[in-house]
Order: sequence, then C-alpha cells, then structure tokens
Amino acid sequence: MELAGAVLSVVAVLAPAIKGWLDSVAYRNRLLARAEVIRARRGDAGRGEAGRG
Repeated sequence: MELAGAVLSVVAVLAPAIKGWLDSVAYRNRLLARAEVIRARRGDAGRGEAGRG
C-alpha cells in the first residue's frame, strides 16, 4: 500500500505539468492542421512538412 500511495502522490504532483504539456501539443497540432487547410485552399499543398530539411 505504501508504494501505491507514493505512486499516487507523484502522479498528483505531476498531473498539472503533464496536462499543460498535452494542451500545448494539442494546440500546436490544431495550428498545423489549420495551416494545412489554408495551404490546400491556396493550392500550395506541395509545401508541407516534406519540404523541410
């Protein structure tokens, strides 16, 4: 039981940081998807992630 309590304590302490990180990743993914839609509408679909070095 002590191990379970320790694990729960660590998870409780790290939960806000992990949530913030996941929110940040989700926000970046939404922006990338929005940019992809804009490029597709302009006809610049060939300039996606593959064009980067």
